[in-house]
Amino acid sequence: MARTLSSRGYSIGEFVVRKPSFRVNALANELGATVSSFKNCRLGADIVWLGVPDDAIERCAKQLAKRGDLRGKIALHSSGALGSDILDSLRRNEASVASLHPMMSFSVSNRDPDLRGVSFSVEGDPRAVLVARRIVERLGGNVSSVKAEKKALYHAFGAMIAPLLVSHLQAAQLMGERAGFDARRVRTVMKPIVEKVVAAFLAGGAENAFSGPFLRGDVKTVERHLISIRGCDEEPVYRALAEYAIDHIQGENKEKLRRLLKKR
Repeated sequence: MARTLSSRGYSIGEFVVRKPSFRVNALANELGATVSSFKNCRLGADIVWLGVPDDAIERCAKQLAKRGDLRGKIALHSSGALGSDILDSLRRNEASVASLHPMMSFSVSNRDPDLRGVSFSVEGDPRAVLVARRIVERLGGNVSSVKAEKKALYHAFGAMIAPLLVSHLQAAQLMGERAGFDARRVRTVMKPIVEKVVAAFLAGGAENAFSGPFLRGDVKTVERHLISIRGCDEEPVYRALAEYAIDHIQGENKEKLRRLLKKR
């Protein structure tokens, strides 16, 4: 995020960390910033952005609040699950606060994602929200307003479309390996169908992408599936997704399939 902000014209002045690391020092040198601790940080920037794990945000904010007057500054955090009130200690020091969360995966292979077209949720004090919206516009993203009380649900939605989607794909990969393919070959087999299904879903929803035995109501085929994966770690994943599909997506022989899935 720091690199992306820098490339869009923002000056990164300071990284405040618990303890320095080679990675942070290298990034600071690259961007012309300093590295400091909570005890000696200057907080000279107009915008203070907390990029820490959710469970550390409130504690981090309280430590920063001890640094003194924050009058006129904007304080942001990037949690998708927490509202801006978690920064109340900074608000009491007269900073304007907001939450600004990019709906994007920052995985090992996606450390510096292109944020153009990415949706950012924003919520908080009017002045901080205005600044946050300007940041998103400069990054080329889109802004969505999410109420504080809906943030946990919003973030659960994000978990479903990123880490838990990966969990589903990993379960599928292991089933492919059980069928006799090595991991690389499984992913090669998966690639065209996963890409087509996701593209079809995004273009027209589940009804446009759903296919296979659950759509056709092939009870015997699903029974063979269940026999083949009995006792495997992937069995509960298959059953949960199958039950959800039967209850929420159009298909044939729903009652027969429900009864089959209830059998153990």
